[in-house]
Formats: sequence, structure tokens, C-alpha cells
Amino acid sequence: MACGRAGPLSQARAVLRQAADRSALVVAWFTPIRRIASWALLGWALLNLLGGGVVSVLPLPFLPFEPEQSWRHYAFHVLYFLSQLPLLIVTARWLREHRPPSNA
Repeated sequence: MACGRAGPLSQARAVLRQAADRSALVVAWFTPIRRIASWALLGWALLNLLGGGVVSVLPLPFLPFEPEQSWRHYAFHVLYFLSQLPLLIVTARWLREHRPPSNA
């Protein structure tokens, strides 16, 4: 199976879809459902960190494509991985600081 590249239009759609998803979560942050939005942002960051930063770079048999095995490709996945860390760290810290009171 060859590594198929998505066309510019499908890449633009994917970027817009991700921007819309993240925007909805950020908007939800400023509503009474902030805690739910925080957990969703944390999950989104983890999914992108592991899926986009680690799993999709490996030539695994269950993936519908064969990722390019070059240093350039690896470097972009490292950057993608690192770009998820701020969202992951900030959201996890916020959730830890704003725990609901325990009934002990």
C-alpha cells in the first residue's frame, strides 16, 4: 500500500474541522459546563498527542496508510507531539486545581 497524500482541499477541510472542534471546546470553557469542556480538551490533547504524535508515524498493519519513514517526517511528528503538550499541561493543572470538594 503506497503512502497516499491528501489533496489540498481535503487537508483544508481537516484543518477547519479541527479548528471548529477546538473552538467549540474553548467557547464551552466560558460557560457553566467548564469542567466538562476541560475534560474534553484534555481528552482531545491526549488523542492528538498519542494518535498524531506517536501512532500515526509507525508502520502499523491496522493503519490505512504507510507512513513515510524519513527523518523529515519524524521531525514533523515530534513537533506535532510537542505542540499538544501546552494544552495537555494547562488543562490538567486547571482540573487539578479546581477539583470538586470531596465528601470525606
